[in-house]
Amino acid sequence: MGEMLGANPDQLRRLAKAMGDGAEQLRSVTMTLQSVVQDVPWAGGDASSLRASWKSAHAPKLLKAQALLSENAQLLLRQSDEQERASTSSSGGISVSGGKDLPGNPDADFDHQPFGDISEDSGDMESSDIYQGQLGDCWFLAGLGAVASQDPEFLAEHITRNDDGTYTVQFYKGGEPVDITVEATRVEEFARGDNGVANYATVYEKAAAEFFGGSYSDIDGDDPAKAIEAITGQNTRTEGELNFDDIEDRMADGPVVAATEQGEDGGWYDFWTDTVDEKQIVGNHAYIVEEIAERDGERMIHLRNPWGPDGGTASDGEQKVGDIWLTEQEYRENFANISSVDK
Repeated sequence: MGEMLGANPDQLRRLAKAMGDGAEQLRSVTMTLQSVVQDVPWAGGDASSLRASWKSAHAPKLLKAQALLSENAQLLLRQSDEQERASTSSSGGISVSGGKDLPGNPDADFDHQPFGDISEDSGDMESSDIYQGQLGDCWFLAGLGAVASQDPEFLAEHITRNDDGTYTVQFYKGGEPVDITVEATRVEEFARGDNGVANYATVYEKAAAEFFGGSYSDIDGDDPAKAIEAITGQNTRTEGELNFDDIEDRMADGPVVAATEQGEDGGWYDFWTDTVDEKQIVGNHAYIVEEIAERDGERMIHLRNPWGPDGGTASDGEQKVGDIWLTEQEYRENFANISSVDK
């Protein structure tokens, strides 16, 4: 009887989904327990001890377990893609949606409007010139902005205006380049630059919708590490909050994205009562990590919100902050994990 090497990609994807579902269930349980611990009508020393123990020990362990499940789910998805490529390598190239580029316009329930030329100047590809719009793809735009912050010329080399007016963006799958061509049309409500003008983020977002499945819904929520890997072709990882020294090490290897803490309402914001409320940090959100530097005599981390320089307005009507500096303590109180290049 012959020995089977490798794995069935479909089985790997099913296992990845099971792990992802388990991570979501664990998150839900943690949220429920958090609400009970916080809201139960109980006072006194024992109550204070329990709440302190929950905050310092039990909840972080649950969140770490959830992060590990999510990370392994993403790893299994990458391995399933690699296995599929290995199984089809004799046909040449890699498979993207059946082995061919997707149509030039991803599906969306919005009217597409034309937009003008994008400047050839790579200096225009700035992390500060991203306005997310009404699509939940902060994970992708934060990854894009992190690359723009470190190496805008890399992005300029990977986006081309074609003679017929279309754009071609080069992504990577399993480290191999994949060219995605999209029509020069846009969804007004989605990613854009200053004053609503279409820019590199508009084109990259549209091409990402094609690359990840052919619809804008395919990029409505995901892992920042997945964005960094698709844009740069580098292997990536998602870890816990890390300390400033570790974050600086990750930034020496490539772009870095930070994600905020989980919250009582199912989002990430204000999970603990000691979050930095006056800073107006967005919940369930990814931020571009710009740098760690001395500021006002203290070592701080500089983060940028892909909602734009003004921070945007949340569904609860609160104005958020687009450009933010945090001490290490403030950062630890609000952020849950770091996505970066894995070298």
